[in-house]
Amino acid sequence: MTQKAPKGFKRFLPKASKLLKQPAELKVLISSASKKLAATSGSRLSEAQSNLTLFLDLLNCYVQGTYRAVSNETLVAIAAAVLYFLVPLDLIPDFILAWGLLDDIAVVSYIYGQVRDELEKFKAWRADNR
Repeated sequence: MTQKAPKGFKRFLPKASKLLKQPAELKVLISSASKKLAATSGSRLSEAQSNLTLFLDLLNCYVQGTYRAVSNETLVAIAAAVLYFLVPLDLIPDFILAWGLLDDIAVVSYIYGQVRDELEKFKAWRADNR
């Protein structure tokens, strides 16, 4: 059974698709998301934080050209999840303390579940290439 995408997530897919064709913009996305992720550590993100870090590692390896064994659909989904995480005014605005990151967590968890197989292959590749 395929899980339904969290509300509001699909609107980030076209922008993510465009970003993948613009390496400089993708690098900015990765950097911005890394900074926000560092600032939110210790919050309710725990597992989602680990998954987001994995997403950012994959995008970074992709933009550097060191890892290409990933489908375009997976890249778009991951980039869209990262965009969703960065936007402060998504379904639940991030400034609403204790609740603002819940929708971000839902999106990250959803995408992780959708692309788990490719992420596991990336993790194995990363472990072999460190």
